[in-house]
Amino acid sequence: MFPTRLHALMLASRRALEDGAQARAQREMTALLSHAPKRANRFEGGQWHPVGLAEIQPGDRLLVRAQTALLGASGTANLWQNAYNRMAFCHGA
Repeated sequence: MFPTRLHALMLASRRALEDGAQARAQREMTALLSHAPKRANRFEGGQWHPVGLAEIQPGDRLLVRAQTALLGASGTANLWQNAYNRMAFCHGA
């Protein structure tokens, strides 16, 4: 009888740990996505212009400011940081 109770306790503990981990992951992802940028700064005609994220195309030269989260990026990009003003620049590869 004892091994059965121990097994049930182990299963309940595992489920509780998994539920806690799932809840924490959901909170963390929600917090991360809430900080995702809604607009980007694209270099066109010698100037930086704010554009919607849907307007970004491969090969665009984008300004990524310090502390900006880069989420949902697909493909490749070349990133470098300007040592003078500490701004990171990104353009499609």
